[in-house]
Amino acid sequence: KRSAFRPSPEMARAGCSPPSFVSSLNVGNTGGTFVLYGIVLDAATGTPLPGSTVQLRWQAVDATGEVADGQELALADAAGQYTFCAVPQVASATLQGVALSRLGPERPVDAEDGTLFRRQDVPVYLTRVAGALAGQLSDSGTGEPVDAATVTLPSVGVGVLTDQRGNFRIEDVPPGEIEITIHHVAYGEQSALVEVSPGNTSVVEIRIDPQPIALEPLTVTVTTRPQWLEHAGFYDRQAKSMGTFLTPENIESRASIRFSELLRGIPGLFMRKVCQPHCYYWLSTSTNLRTVYCPPMLWMDGRRMHLEQPTDLDALVSAHDVAAIEFYRGISQTPPQFYGDCGSIVIWTKRGSS
Repeated sequence: KRSAFRPSPEMARAGCSPPSFVSSLNVGNTGGTFVLYGIVLDAATGTPLPGSTVQLRWQAVDATGEVADGQELALADAAGQYTFCAVPQVASATLQGVALSRLGPERPVDAEDGTLFRRQDVPVYLTRVAGALAGQLSDSGTGEPVDAATVTLPSVGVGVLTDQRGNFRIEDVPPGEIEITIHHVAYGEQSALVEVSPGNTSVVEIRIDPQPIALEPLTVTVTTRPQWLEHAGFYDRQAKSMGTFLTPENIESRASIRFSELLRGIPGLFMRKVCQPHCYYWLSTSTNLRTVYCPPMLWMDGRRMHLEQPTDLDALVSAHDVAAIEFYRGISQTPPQFYGDCGSIVIWTKRGSS
């Protein structure tokens, strides 16, 4: 059950209130904006967090046709309530809370086109964030373990295979209720909700019914990979890592002219342009360039680059010369050879093949 929301004097002065406190409101969202409001909560206890900060970020196409980044901050009041009075109607927007120096998970803003008022509470984990999920998968009829099944947490983007005894284990799972998806050629795809306790290993037993999948005729597709990228370990890291990878095919399909265009839109990498008169970029793996600035380390063809911030990215290398890019959002997912306190951007150029 969600906490009750009561409009504060600050909201009244701002000129916006949630719909349950506006009598006989009959107005359409004709201005291209809506009111976004909610409560910042401790994710473990549901307790409101007064004085928290909420960051709203979005991307929209400006008048010149270029994708522009936007962001706005709101301070939660004494009841933990926040309000954004004029949120633009865009396809991609995210919310994130900060309380007591703890950064909450980044969540997409619920898409409800045409709705003038939208409530979305913002969780922040004040206790230990990571939990673990372990379990055994078995046939509901025979009780036999099901091996080689894929167990996935879609919201986290992590998946593992069950072993010969049907066992699996997933580390670093956000606490709370989370969806788990099971996929097996003989059982189809099935989903369930499980509860993960912060700082503990939650153990589940899952029984599934056979649901054979009708397979299409076998099709074999052969692709080629640059051998020098193979030797550099690019594809091995792509298969094993939690990073984001732009392959030569990805880069070619983008047909970008400037290197900065290749980096724009990479999840978890935030860029702020400063033109004076040449354009420079502040890079950060944090969601808030104003208060929690954390620049990633840059590497080119395996060598660390010592650059000042902001950086003229487009003078650094041409998009035409870039063969592949690896981006690691934080130190926990960055390979040791590309160490960076705030993650790393690893650039592979076509010159690296020579």
